[in-house]
Amino acid sequence: MDAPGPVFTSARAPVLASYLVAVFASVVALVATNLLAPLVGQWGFALFLLAVTVSAWHGGFGPGLLATALSALASFYALPAFLPSSTLTVAAVVHLAVFLLVAVAISMLSEARRRSESFAQAEHERYAVILNSIGDAVIVTDATGRVTAMNPIAEQLTGWCFDEARLRTIGEVLPIVQESTRLPLEGSVEGALRGGQVAALAPGALLVARDGAERPIEGSAAPVRARRGALIGAVLVFRDISVRRAEERAREEAMHRERAARDQARRAERRAAFLAQASAILSSSLASEETLQAIARLAVADVADMCVVFARQPDGALRRVVTVHVDPRLEQELRALRSVPIDPQSDHPAAIAVRTGEVLLNPPISDQFVTAVARDAEHLARLCATVPHSHIVVPLVVRGEVTGAVSLGMNTSGRVFTEADIGLVRELAGRAAIALENARLYEAAQQAIAVRDSFLSLAVHEVRTPLAAALGNVQLIIRRIERAGLADERFGRNLRIVEGQLRRLASLVDMLLNVSRLEAGQLSIQRAPVDLVAMARRVIERTEGSLVTHILRYVGPAEPLPIEGDAVRLEQVLDNLLQNAAKYSPPGSVITVVVGQQQQRAWFAVRDEGMGIDPEALPYLFDRSYRAPDPSTRAVSGMGIGLYVVREIVAMHGGTVEVESEPGKGSTFTVWLPR
Repeated sequence: MDAPGPVFTSARAPVLASYLVAVFASVVALVATNLLAPLVGQWGFALFLLAVTVSAWHGGFGPGLLATALSALASFYALPAFLPSSTLTVAAVVHLAVFLLVAVAISMLSEARRRSESFAQAEHERYAVILNSIGDAVIVTDATGRVTAMNPIAEQLTGWCFDEARLRTIGEVLPIVQESTRLPLEGSVEGALRGGQVAALAPGALLVARDGAERPIEGSAAPVRARRGALIGAVLVFRDISVRRAEERAREEAMHRERAARDQARRAERRAAFLAQASAILSSSLASEETLQAIARLAVADVADMCVVFARQPDGALRRVVTVHVDPRLEQELRALRSVPIDPQSDHPAAIAVRTGEVLLNPPISDQFVTAVARDAEHLARLCATVPHSHIVVPLVVRGEVTGAVSLGMNTSGRVFTEADIGLVRELAGRAAIALENARLYEAAQQAIAVRDSFLSLAVHEVRTPLAAALGNVQLIIRRIERAGLADERFGRNLRIVEGQLRRLASLVDMLLNVSRLEAGQLSIQRAPVDLVAMARRVIERTEGSLVTHILRYVGPAEPLPIEGDAVRLEQVLDNLLQNAAKYSPPGSVITVVVGQQQQRAWFAVRDEGMGIDPEALPYLFDRSYRAPDPSTRAVSGMGIGLYVVREIVAMHGGTVEVESEPGKGSTFTVWLPR
């Protein structure tokens, strides 16, 4: 605005003009005295005093003294007009002295007045400069609250220029309302004038400018007192805090976003930890009820007050299969509801979720509904005790089919589920559904395995009887031919092959039976003293008949090497290793059985000259049904269970199996056993 406030200008006339005024006034007084002599008589000095007064008032002490001197000289000229004789009398001298004294006094008083005005003018100018240089808005009022001064910043904020605002009430120039309620607020000026103390603007003060613009302000008003303490006005200092408020709002929004991000990160971390725990629980057991119970406990400990899992029964009804509550007493009430089926066509939230396949967030449960579904008073009491005030119901979906529902509820903590919780509960329900399906498949697989094992056991027993009879008859024929001396070399070799194949078939049947017993946990060992040297020789002698295409050798001590073990199972281990070496060795190659001891352990090994084993296959060599890839083109028979049985039997003896192999240079399998 162009008008920065009150402007003070000096009224002092130029010095020369002041003295000219003194001369002119003296001349006018002289002329007037001569003209009015008959009328004024002895009061002619009054006109000269008037000239002195005008000169001193206009120009100050100097022009007043000039007018006094000129008036005194003029009085000598005009004196004869007032005196009857030409000589000065005492009275004339007195009149002249009085005139001089009065004239000097007038000049001095006028000079004092002019100096006082000059000082006041300087103070006003200094006050205006200070007022205009203050960085905040300033408004000064009198004791009645009317504006007497304001600086440019106050003019800018209020929309009033000083000339228009002068002597208007502070409430008119500075209307203030409460930002939140929009109700008028008493200004701090009124408070300062009324209480006589510094008064601050109320928090949330909003200035409504003349043009309707609104600005948040802060400030305070202080009373202004005279030297003797009388209250003569107030000064209000205030400032526009719009920029600061915007910065504070921006900081608050940034802090809010940061807190929200941290909360979201914590929720995500908590969610990930929760789901990780849930996954660990789900993968720890394939027992469906046990797994769901553990998941429900986890959910109640972390995200809900209660958890109920509903499963669809073969008749279509829903039943509570898992019920967990943070309050043990209420958990008992929930458990008592397990025996009560839920109509799949009812308005029960679980039935709706199963029927529609949709997630339900805080579905209403009215008292009328609870009363309607209650079977009796006891049932109604239990329902009322367990009705949640907030809950989420998520259907359990497996391969597109809804098999049940999971309900998480709040009814003791006061917490409320929101949209943000749906994702977590849906994840939990999805994993629970997969766990239920896996448990169901596992149970079905276990039943199938039980049927298979039962059939396998029956088949093995049925096969072993005729196989034992055939093997016994072949051995009987061989012995009779040898005793009768009728042995033909070719015929005897054929009989030995038949005997070897029958033994191999018997070994295979025993191996299948052992696998079945291992999986059922029914395979056991009978520990007794066993001579490894004798056992190795015995197995080699017995196997030579079936491995006529290979050369079997024994390397080891001649004296006994006793250990504690099951002779039958250990013979089976060595026999499996020999059969495995023969499969992967070329005809005519040597298979060596080595027996030895090292410190407190005994060992035996089977070394062949076959194709060797790929290093990548070594970690899986003893897994069930695994067969190492054959680099040759010839087919190798077998089911991949021989080495699996070897590892399990050796482990039951407290030993280990090691394999060393290099492609193209054969393999060595070593069995270590404690002595």
